[in-house]
Amino acid sequence: MDGNEQPAAETINLAVELRSGDFQIDREAGTLRNVPVITRGPAKGHGFDVDDVLIGQVAKAIRSRGATGVKSRLTHPAGPGIFGGGTDPIEVTLGRIKNARKVDDGRQVRADLHIGRYAANSPRGNLRDYILDIAEDDPGLIGLSIAFVPDEMAERRDDKDEKKAPAARLKELVAVDVVGDPAANPDGLLKTPPQAQPGARTMAKQNTPPTDGAAPDDQGQDEKTLAKGS
Repeated sequence: MDGNEQPAAETINLAVELRSGDFQIDREAGTLRNVPVITRGPAKGHGFDVDDVLIGQVAKAIRSRGATGVKSRLTHPAGPGIFGGGTDPIEVTLGRIKNARKVDDGRQVRADLHIGRYAANSPRGNLRDYILDIAEDDPGLIGLSIAFVPDEMAERRDDKDEKKAPAARLKELVAVDVVGDPAANPDGLLKTPPQAQPGARTMAKQNTPPTDGAAPDDQGQDEKTLAKGS
């Protein structure tokens, strides 16, 4: 590899536990608030674990982009997804992921997906309404999956000094993409669809978490804070 060449981004579907918790839909704004991004535990099929360090790295990487956020696409464009390998990312661009926070005692990162108006006029059709419709009608069909440039894996051992699965480390977060993987994520984003109502739609007992404001560096907000609407 050329000294100036960047390592390829690795796409990792960590959608196994995206079903836990609730999110809110603001149809008019094109926003899915409080969606799960990554959860602590084994990255099934990848041979490594997601630990607290990687959780913190992902949250920090999203927050470091501030109001700009991290790009989000429909599927991983370079992979074998529904459009096939080699799809130009601009063809399936949805918008941006912003406002990351750690919840559940640091076990999970949640954030807000802002779907741009341009996604309604993409070369692949109206992707904006497509994703919003699925989120409302059958959220178990979709989940989030990160694409990142990995750093060196962290080797680990258990209490008996036996080798455990390594933990991944993040060098660069490339994107947080919307994917469909029912086999790995049978319930998708929600346990049950949100109740139909005009404007912002929610099934959560929590208040809607703040948008666009960056949380304090690497601390995030826990669920108790979010429940108070802080």
